[in-house]
Amino acid sequence: MVHGGSIGIGTFAIQIAKYRGARVFVTADVCINYKTEDFVAWVEETGGKGVDVILDNIGRAYFEGDIDSLNVDGTLFIIGFQGGTVAEVNLSGLLARCLTVQEVWKTKL
Repeated sequence: MVHGGSIGIGTFAIQIAKYRGARVFVTADVCINYKTEDFVAWVEETGGKGVDVILDNIGRAYFEGDIDSLNVDGTLFIIGFQGGTVAEVNLSGLLARCLTVQEVWKTKL
């Protein structure tokens, strides 16, 4: 899943993911309208599996939904904080599904 899919880094991430054969979910004004639709509900239509990777430039405002949307062993890459920097999280969701949360700049894509 790519949050902010209509901005520069988002469109780049979509292209790379599609090149690697991934099924890509995107929050933007057209794909999943973040103003009127719930991206978690869209992900639930995968049969409850969730997504493997989320690239998030929003931060706090999407953090809980990101965690709920990830598949077992999923990874959340945080690249920005447009929606805030401080988030409260129920750690059981992270531990139960072996999720990884990290910033993308130290990662080799």
